[in-house]
Amino acid sequence: MNKWMSSTLYLVMPLFEVGSAHKKIKSRLQRELSQADFTDARYRKWCSLDVAKLDALIGSERDRAGKLDEKAIKITIVLAISLTIGSTFAKSIVDGVAEPALKPYVQGGLLLSMIYIMVGGFWALLSGSSAKAQSGYGPDWEVEIADAKDEPKQPRVKALISFELQNLMRNNDLSGALDCIRNGAIIMVLTMTVVLIYGAMSSLELLWPNSGWEVFKYGPFSV
Repeated sequence: MNKWMSSTLYLVMPLFEVGSAHKKIKSRLQRELSQADFTDARYRKWCSLDVAKLDALIGSERDRAGKLDEKAIKITIVLAISLTIGSTFAKSIVDGVAEPALKPYVQGGLLLSMIYIMVGGFWALLSGSSAKAQSGYGPDWEVEIADAKDEPKQPRVKALISFELQNLMRNNDLSGALDCIRNGAIIMVLTMTVVLIYGAMSSLELLWPNSGWEVFKYGPFSV
């Protein structure tokens, strides 16, 4: 039951689940970096890798971080263009609804759709443009490596842990943003479907005035 509720909550409000996951990841990151020995057996196994391999993995994770940030920025740019077009299209849909009882439903559906899409785009923008604590490069990193001559693997493994968990947060941000955009798109499609069905019923009523289509047309929205 709890799993079902959690899945439903994520579908309806993806970013709440993303925020909860971020808290757990940050706590895990702080725990691993603050201790001399690693609590996770997986991270302890990383110490068996040679220094050259660890350096290569750090470079790979750093490149992945850049690609995730770049993807987030691209999503935001595409959404900005889509929203400009979509807002004009949405207005034409609302203006084309002749039935006063139906218009508030259409307006509400399109507004909710736009909110989801805007929140998703804003979240992606924050993910791609916000500064994140990183290690594994720069002068401070070189000093740290120089000071760790006796244990050259320790700082490298910590840098890998930091990159992996930070990239996991980036990936969660993108997933949450895309799920918000998906929800907005679904709501918009459903709203447009209702308008199209209503328009089809209106056309059928004009062709066959006594066909009984008015029962379906006015039934749900009659006052």
